[in-house]
Amino acid sequence: MKNVSKGKKIGIGILALVLLVFFMGLSGAVPPSPEFMAFFNLIMAAVIIGLATWLDKVKTT
Repeated sequence: MKNVSKGKKIGIGILALVLLVFFMGLSGAVPPSPEFMAFFNLIMAAVIIGLATWLDKVKTT
């Protein structure tokens, strides 16, 4: 993990928290609602777009 930048560590942490909340929603600890699922889908779309952009910049240069 020494070669991983601070931004990547923060991104991994945010993704881990989002997945934790999602699985809490699936297990019933957090009541699932349409707003919750919309929020989760929005966050996951942002993570996927960010990852694709990062891969495009890093892997093609």
